[in-house]
Formats: sequence, C-alpha cells, structure tokens
Amino acid sequence: HGVAGAAPRAELVASFPRKPGTSCAVPVVAGHYYLITVPAWSAVVSLDVSNPRAPREVSRVTLGPDDVPHWIGIEPNERRVVITGYRAMKTRVLLADFDGRTGRLAIDERFRAAGSTEPGFRLEGVQWPHGGNGAATPHGAVFSRP
Repeated sequence: HGVAGAAPRAELVASFPRKPGTSCAVPVVAGHYYLITVPAWSAVVSLDVSNPRAPREVSRVTLGPDDVPHWIGIEPNERRVVITGYRAMKTRVLLADFDGRTGRLAIDERFRAAGSTEPGFRLEGVQWPHGGNGAATPHGAVFSRP
C-alpha cells in the first residue's frame, strides 16, 4: 500500500509452506498471473492476482516427490515456462505450457530427449563443446527470438 507515498507498507496476502533444506522460490508475472515454484509441494503454481488482496490458485503442475523446482523463466510471448531445480531436478530442464487466458499450466510432454520415458532433458553424460564431458546443473534459462 502507498508505494508512491512517503510511508509505503506491505501486507501478507498469501504464503506457501517451506521445505526444509530449500531456500527461495523464483516467480514470474504474466498478465494478472503470478507463477511461482513451491518446493514444499514439488510444484509450480499459477495464482490469479487480479485482486491483489485475494490471490487465487488457478493451476498447479506437480513434479516428482524428490524434485525441487527452483528457477523459472517465461517465453517472451508468455506461452511456455522453463523450469529448473535441484535435488532430483539438479540436471533436468522441463517446459510447461501456459495459457495466459486461464492461467493453466501443463507439463509439455513433447519436450523430451529421444527415447526418454520422462518429459524434459537431463544434462548428464554430455560431450561439451569445450572438450569436457559429464553432467551440468542448469540454474536458469533464457528464451531468445530468432
């Protein structure tokens, strides 16, 4: 309240449980939706914040019980969300489809390594251009336009 004035103040309107051993959650905003990782639920949640005093969950993608989503980024056209994390997600990159009209999130099952039984890509056993090989820990991603 009063951000433009001399005495701004904050008001807690929503919170999520904390998972021991995890630190922060990294959100993105798309229109009137606030997308946030919730490590305690192994999930990414979409909140409708059109009424900032009463955020409302409209969608959730739940990952595996040992997955800890941490970092998300959204495509410039706001159609897809990239998800990275730690623990079981340490070497994994996932994509979720996002519907900006409804706030709905859904894992993109098509985004996967050839022959994989799970969505997403694991950066394990990779031969890197600089000559090294092994696993990588993606801590973020950036969408780019051609």
